[in-house]
Amino acid sequence: MKKLLLALLLLLPLQSQAARLFVASNSDRVVYAEQPAWTTQISISLWIYPTSLPTIGGVLMGLVSDNASTDNGRRVLTCLLNSGGTQRIYFSYHNVNFILQDQYTDYTLTTGVWQHLAFTADYTAHACKIYVNGVSQTTVGPNVADGPPTISAGFPRVGNFYYAGTEAFFFDGRMAEVAIWQDVAVLNQSEVTALARGARPDKVRINPTRYYPLEGWQTTEPDYGQFHLGTTSISGTSRVNGPPVLPR
Repeated sequence: MKKLLLALLLLLPLQSQAARLFVASNSDRVVYAEQPAWTTQISISLWIYPTSLPTIGGVLMGLVSDNASTDNGRRVLTCLLNSGGTQRIYFSYHNVNFILQDQYTDYTLTTGVWQHLAFTADYTAHACKIYVNGVSQTTVGPNVADGPPTISAGFPRVGNFYYAGTEAFFFDGRMAEVAIWQDVAVLNQSEVTALARGARPDKVRINPTRYYPLEGWQTTEPDYGQFHLGTTSISGTSRVNGPPVLPR
C-alpha cells in the first residue's frame, strides 16, 4: 500500500509554493530552539535554490546544522563546500569519541534553479548517502562507525553554521521544505524519489522529528514536526517563489 501511494504521488501535477530567501551578505539564517540529538539514524530532506556558490577554497555555505559552541560536538552539518576550487556537497558530524565523520560528493549545483537534496546516515549499518534530485551520489569519506556525541546544548540553524561560538558560513539563495527524521529507519530510494518529485515530507514519511516549510511570510518559522518548537528568524521575513511541489 505504501509503495502504491508513493507511485500515485509521482503522477500528480506540480504546483508552486512559497519559500524563504537567505541573503548571505545580510547574515540571514533561521535559529531554532534546542532539540534532542539523534543517536542511531538521521535523514534530512530539503529544497534549495542557490543564487551563488562558495567561490574560495575552504569556504562553505551552511544548509542545516546543529553544533556545540566550540565545534567539538557537531551533531550534524550539511553544507555546500568549495575545496580547492572543487564544488562539493558535504555531510558531517562528530562521533561519540569526538572524531569527525564526514562524507562528501563532488557535485556542482546549478545556480538559479530549484534542486532537491537528501542526506541519510545510519551508524548501525555503517552507511551514509547523499542524494541530488533523487539520485544517490558516489560519496567519499570514512565508514559511519558511531553515533553523534552527547552534548549539553546544540545550536540548530537553517541557512548557516554556528561555528566556534560565531554565526558564520551563510547560505545565499532560497530554501524550503526542510524535514528531519531521527532514530527511525533512514529514507529509502522510493521515498527520496517522491520527495524530489515534490511530495510533502510528512506525507512521504509520517511524523518527521522536525519539519520547517520555510514559507517566509511569518515573523517566526514554525516547526510542524513532533516537537512543534517555536523559532526566531534573525533577519525578518522574506517570501519568494518556492520549489515545484505536489498538491497539498
